Amino acid sequence: MSFLKKISENTFNLSIHVKPNSKEQKIIQENVTLIILLKSPPIKGKANKELLKLIKKKLHIPHMDVCLLSGLQNRNKMIQITFNNEIINEKFILEKLIK
Repeated sequence: MSFLKKISENTFNLSIHVKPNSKEQKIIQENVTLIILLKSPPIKGKANKELLKLIKKKLHIPHMDVCLLSGLQNRNKMIQITFNNEIINEKFILEKLIK
């Protein structure tokens, strides 16, 4: 999974491609790319807020543990996810996101 990189025992970077203004909210894995469809338009950070909220909800982690590292005004984004006091593997993250 080249879109998911382990940084430390409990921290991962997630590289994604976002498609705002979609009819539905959905996470899709296409080969080595993770695509996230969002309903919000890419205006005034609405799509970014929806993205972070969706990841937080799917992984059951506090909002402060999900951080947008790059791609604030771009469809290609890098997100850092930290799991406090938990040792997590890539398979667990992928299962939760695509579920």
